[in-house]
Amino acid sequence: MFGWVSAAYATYVKDGFGYDNVFGTWVSELQNTSPLAGIQPSKNLNPFNASLYPNPAPNYQTVHINFTLESPEMLNFYITDIQGKEVKNLLTDNALPGENTFSFVTNPLSPGTYIIYATGSGKIIMQKKFVVE
Repeated sequence: MFGWVSAAYATYVKDGFGYDNVFGTWVSELQNTSPLAGIQPSKNLNPFNASLYPNPAPNYQTVHINFTLESPEMLNFYITDIQGKEVKNLLTDNALPGENTFSFVTNPLSPGTYIIYATGSGKIIMQKKFVVE
């Protein structure tokens, strides 16, 4: 038996100029002895496909990405701005075969256009443009 937890957090970090807000998100699997954990699997097997919603997303909104894998894969999810500069590394973890859902919160992102990538086996397997309002 296992369960999934996802959350957003904020903290203050003292730097040389004062305090900065630090925001982040995380996803975790609980009570599972499987070495493949971190992204929620289901049983429906389809060719690789991905959808992202809502898009556009209001700030402080949870965005969901549904995707399908045919085999287990170590995935890295990260966000770049429209110029290609990485702004946030969201998660690196194993995903199981089948339909999966990955969620993240837009709150550390300023309004604008971004691209989220999923990479695995040394290649980009998903690239989706989204807008934060």
